[in-house]
Amino acid sequence: MLKKLFSSGMRVKILEKFLLSEEGSEFFVRQLTRELSDDPGKDLPINGVNHELKKMKEIGLLRVRSKGGKKFFKVNPDFIFLEELRGIVKKGSMQVEKVAKKIQQSGNLQMLILTGVFTGKEAGIDIFIVGDLDKDKLNK
Repeated sequence: MLKKLFSSGMRVKILEKFLLSEEGSEFFVRQLTRELSDDPGKDLPINGVNHELKKMKEIGLLRVRSKGGKKFFKVNPDFIFLEELRGIVKKGSMQVEKVAKKIQQSGNLQMLILTGVFTGKEAGIDIFIVGDLDKDKLNK
């Protein structure tokens, strides 16, 4: 859905990275080309990532600073549509089946309940897992 709305798969990946990361997180271009690639060992094209970052900076979504020869990008907390855009990205990228499948790959799952943020309804708990899971895999 987000790919259709935003027309570029790379743009969606970059938006998700910035808008779903911890507040104040900074990323440099080469880091993004590695982390956002679906194919381990093969980075995203650096020119494409640079192009998308430049567009996001031009509209005011991102800020940039240089340090040690690298450009670091982070979300501009004063961007006028930040919360609305963050909400769209959260809803569009939070595919329950995708999350459940990733959790199942973390070990021997006996029970999984997704509620709260995963269903769009307020709850005291968002996720309940029973099983023997590899915590490192689960954290990823």
